Order: sequence, then C-alpha cells, then structure tokens
Amino acid sequence: MRRLGTTLLILGIGSFILPAIGIQFKIMYIFGDATPIVAIGFAIVGLVLIIVGKSDDEIRNKKADKLKSEIQKLEPYINELIKGVSESNGKQDLENLIEDVRYKAGVSRDAVVYMLKKIGEYVLEEQKKQTAGS
Repeated sequence: MRRLGTTLLILGIGSFILPAIGIQFKIMYIFGDATPIVAIGFAIVGLVLIIVGKSDDEIRNKKADKLKSEIQKLEPYINELIKGVSESNGKQDLENLIEDVRYKAGVSRDAVVYMLKKIGEYVLEEQKKQTAGS
C-alpha cells in the first residue's frame, strides 16, 4: 500500500512541478486539461495510502512482537508438544494438545500452532537427514 501511495504522491506533486520547467509525466497527458485535478487526486490518495500503510505496518509489528513473546512462553512446553505430536492419533488429539498447552502457557492459539508447525518442520528435516545418511 505504501509503495502505491508513494508512486501516486510523486505523480501528483510532480505533475505540478514539472510543467514549470516545460515537461510532464507521459502518463499524465491522457488526462488532458483535467491533469491538475487528477494530480491533486493522486497526491491526496497517495498520502492516504502512505498513512494507512504505515498504520498497517505498525499493527503487523505489534502482532509479530506479541507472537514472539508468546513463543518464548512456550519454550518450557516444547517437549510436551513434541511428545503430544508423536503420540497423536488424529486431528482431535492435536486440537486437544493445542488447547491444553495454550491454557497452561497462557498464550494464543496462533502461538501454539506456529510452534507446532516449526516442530513439524524440524522433525521432517531430521527425517530427511536420517534418510540421506543411510
């Protein structure tokens, strides 16, 4: 969003400045006499997109920071997660494991699922190494 906003803002502002030195963005020629109005619109929309994009980035960063802290809370439960995954007999067992660890650690479901994915990736990588070694 921010990239598009920056492009529109540059087009909008540039469309006012460039005619002063006798040039214009080629894309702006298609608007003819309405170029100044379109340029203002581009600049305003660009600015709005930059602001909205910045707030979206801040929200994403806050969520990422929260997830990191929750994952740190899960470290004492890694062995329990590994054991639970290896002993599970299906989706319901995994759901129960997720909820159990979630409540014990006091973290979100997303954090537990993320950790399970990482554990699964690790286990698969170890299996590949063992298969390649034999």
